[in-house]
Amino acid sequence: MPPASDPALRPPAWRQHHYLAIGAVVGAIALYVQFGQYLHLPGLFGSIHKQSGLSAFNEWLLLAGLTTSFYLVFGLAGRFAFSMAAFYGLGAYVSHWATRTSRHNFLVGTLAAMVIAVLLATAFAVLVRKAHHFYFAVATLGLSEVLLLLFQRVRRLSGKSSAEIGNAKKIDLFGWAAHTRYRHVWVILAALALVLVVVAAVERSALARRAVATRDNPTVAETLGIDSTRPGITLFVLGSALAAMFGSLFVHTRSVGTPETFGLKLGIAVFVALILGGLHSMWGGLIGAWFYTYIPQYLTGLQQWTQVIWGAVLVLVMIVLPEGLVGVFRWLRHRIRR
Repeated sequence: MPPASDPALRPPAWRQHHYLAIGAVVGAIALYVQFGQYLHLPGLFGSIHKQSGLSAFNEWLLLAGLTTSFYLVFGLAGRFAFSMAAFYGLGAYVSHWATRTSRHNFLVGTLAAMVIAVLLATAFAVLVRKAHHFYFAVATLGLSEVLLLLFQRVRRLSGKSSAEIGNAKKIDLFGWAAHTRYRHVWVILAALALVLVVVAAVERSALARRAVATRDNPTVAETLGIDSTRPGITLFVLGSALAAMFGSLFVHTRSVGTPETFGLKLGIAVFVALILGGLHSMWGGLIGAWFYTYIPQYLTGLQQWTQVIWGAVLVLVMIVLPEGLVGVFRWLRHRIRR
């Protein structure tokens, strides 16, 4: 059924201009990448014209994509999954394996990684479909440990006994070679834009409404005839596939990787980034990932206190800004409208 003609009666997602906002944000980032060397904004993105600045910028975009994938699982479906970092690693190892000894380019490797991620995530989600909250989190933590063990033991994935990925194939798109960090930015930014469009489409769909209803009150949702397991399974599989896609981009832009790269530390980073940015907003991953990537640059002289500072910031945000940093922009927009 199409939404009502009265804008006030439409679902909240239908009142927002998602695609226009995505175009504006991605366009602004692209303009900064193109002309950032002429701007002096070290407090925002560092020196984009330097190699170190480009590395940090790519790191931010990759983490933003992974965190946005996690938003589908945790933000919409309300299922906390420790396995997002492991699926990120699965995408890296499978894509490296698919392109290491063949003429296939990174697109084939990325497709193979996403297909395997979909199959594995579907099988796992169906098996643990009755698990919720703490039990689901523990199950995904076990899945993560199993995948990390496979990365270490299955030598065919990395081609080395040390399980370390080395000299991964560079990105080549129909003759356009992305062999520099500057060109990596455009590839990752295009992937991030695609993921944002997918997330916007999901938010405007009936799947998101069913997922939110099941997340907030599963008993009431079931009395209304809503299957309480299907939305969670669908979003978990979709989020895992997108995480694998960004894992493939990671390995083909960085060329190296180890099992420890995709361990629990990365999983916690994704969780912290989403909480800081905004748990219930598709923009939370983008903002939180920027905060998590660039703020530590100002804490280089306080390395022994970094974890303490992060913990304090996280507690402060959850108390003062329960909607995350996105809540600040919403408050400003509300004040402007008033």
